[in-house]
Amino acid sequence: MTSNRQTGQAFRAEALIYLLQNGLIAFDPSDQSSAFHSMRTDADQWTHIAGVHPWVVHVRGGATGDVLSEALSDVDTAARAAGTEWGAAILRRRGHETEDSYALMPLRTFARILRGEAPEPPRPPRPVAGIAG
Repeated sequence: MTSNRQTGQAFRAEALIYLLQNGLIAFDPSDQSSAFHSMRTDADQWTHIAGVHPWVVHVRGGATGDVLSEALSDVDTAARAAGTEWGAAILRRRGHETEDSYALMPLRTFARILRGEAPEPPRPPRPVAGIAG
C-alpha cells in the first residue's frame, strides 16, 4: 500500500514530466543543485523550476476546498520570496488524468497573461562554435 506522501511524490513527477513534454524548459534536469532537481526529490519543496524563472510552481497531490486556498497562499509566499510575481499551483484531481489537473493562480496573474504581460520562457543556451554540446 502506498502512503499519501508517496502518492503526492508520484503525482509531482507525473506533473513535471507532463510540463516537460509540453514546453517546459529545464536546462539540465539532472543538475542536482537546480531547483528542478529539488522539485523532483524534496516533497516539501515549493520553489521555481530551473529554466522557468520567474515562474514559481507548487505541485500538490490533493484539491479540496481548504487545500486550494492553502496551495495558492503557499505559491504566493514562495513567489514573493523568490522576488517574482508569477506563481501557479498545480493540484491533482482525484480520478482524472494528470493533464486534467488544476492549474491555480490568482485572477490578477491570469489577467496579466491575457494582457500579454507574461514573461517569455527562457531559451536553452546555444552551443558555442567548435564545442560539442
